[in-house]
Amino acid sequence: MKPQAGTAGLLLLGFLLLPGVPASAEEILRVAVLQGVSSLVVSSGNAFRVLDARGKPLIEGSVSRALVKEGPSLLVNGRSYASREIVIRPLGTSPLLIGKTAYRGRLRIKQRGRLLVINELDVDEYLKGVLPMEISVKWHPEVLKVQAVISRTYALYQKGRSRGKDYDLTDSVQDQVYGGGAVEDPRTDAAVSATRFEILSYAGEPIFAAFHSTSAGPTEDAQERWSINVPYLKGVSCPRDQESPYYRWERRIDFNAVEQGLLRSGFSIGSMATLQPLSYSKAGRVLLVRIIHSQGELILPADELRKAIGSTVLPSTAFDLVEFGKALLFRGKGYGHGVGLCQWGAKVLAERGLGYRAILQYYYPGVTLESSPR
Repeated sequence: MKPQAGTAGLLLLGFLLLPGVPASAEEILRVAVLQGVSSLVVSSGNAFRVLDARGKPLIEGSVSRALVKEGPSLLVNGRSYASREIVIRPLGTSPLLIGKTAYRGRLRIKQRGRLLVINELDVDEYLKGVLPMEISVKWHPEVLKVQAVISRTYALYQKGRSRGKDYDLTDSVQDQVYGGGAVEDPRTDAAVSATRFEILSYAGEPIFAAFHSTSAGPTEDAQERWSINVPYLKGVSCPRDQESPYYRWERRIDFNAVEQGLLRSGFSIGSMATLQPLSYSKAGRVLLVRIIHSQGELILPADELRKAIGSTVLPSTAFDLVEFGKALLFRGKGYGHGVGLCQWGAKVLAERGLGYRAILQYYYPGVTLESSPR
């Protein structure tokens, strides 16, 4: 997602803070790039090898195109192999392609009912495909460095809590949007290189580096919003993000779209009669909403309402509901959950001369900017 909504802005709520891992020379991330597909074609400008899960050749020699299909065992180029997992490893410098999306590193394909495709690659190669999706490449070089550090930190934090799972991260707003090699840009590549090995740590572990687009007021206390009690996510003043197009906003949303969104999200409701904020955070964002409907009452976190309506449709939970009828008229401010670093605030601070280290220390008080040699 582009800078109007930093996607750690959409991180799953209720994360437990589990031990992370320090950066190391062999640090490889596993990013789920396709899930639930029945077939796919992998190609490359150079040849590649098709291996089994233990790294032994599954196909003799090399190929430049592989059609992989699900089955009782995996089928590759029309032939069935006694394997439910394969690895595709490039031989040259050309990335592997799935459709028009280019991936550095290697691909691991697992049959989990249908096919699960995992891109395994170095942390900084991953970051080069993340930053252009999470922040404008045209912004000040210091704020691009800020994004490089927090995206690296978040990736390693997630890796530390994914042991025993098939992958560390998804390529979507669940984690950080990852666009592969085709989205790379020299300006964000430079930010990744300039901050190489640098992460934010607390008590010796990578922090939960939450970020969002626009605070439009103080940032949130993560304990109040998500029941996460850490000193570096306590909320700070953010008076510098007025330039954001989401500093103030208005949204008129069809009544039926709201109702259907709640139903799709698993909330059992009848026809809505009222919807109103029930409680607010200290920073002024709605925490709980109360919905009266034909089958009773529903009280739910405002974050869940936003997710049900669509996080791009309802930019934040800092809103007032000013009309309730055939359409619901929301007036609000900010974009994202409001916890951690505010990207538009960091942009202005960088333009006013603050370096990336100072910006990081401001938004995440008490952390250490750690450089882990590899």
